[in-house]
Amino acid sequence: MPRYKLIVSEDLGSQLEEHLAFIKRVSFPAARRFLREYISTTKEIVENPYMFPICDDPILPEGVYRRALFGKWYKIYYYIEDTTVYIDAVVDGRRNS
Repeated sequence: MPRYKLIVSEDLGSQLEEHLAFIKRVSFPAARRFLREYISTTKEIVENPYMFPICDDPILPEGVYRRALFGKWYKIYYYIEDTTVYIDAVVDGRRNS
């Protein structure tokens, strides 16, 4: 199976920094684990983006986005076009937004 090209949104870096800063205030080892799991999940997405389910969030376009869970509460939202995966967001699943 061919690897997919990965493109991340411009906002993704600041989202990851925000999550890491929050986790680091509680536990530095947990912040390192978050980053490791994010990287690992991203590699899985690039290898086989169809392994994760289609997102059923009613505020997102139906059938477009997929959701990969990692680190207990975090979600990566992405979509696929041809052989390119676009990661749009990493969100904390404990938040309402």
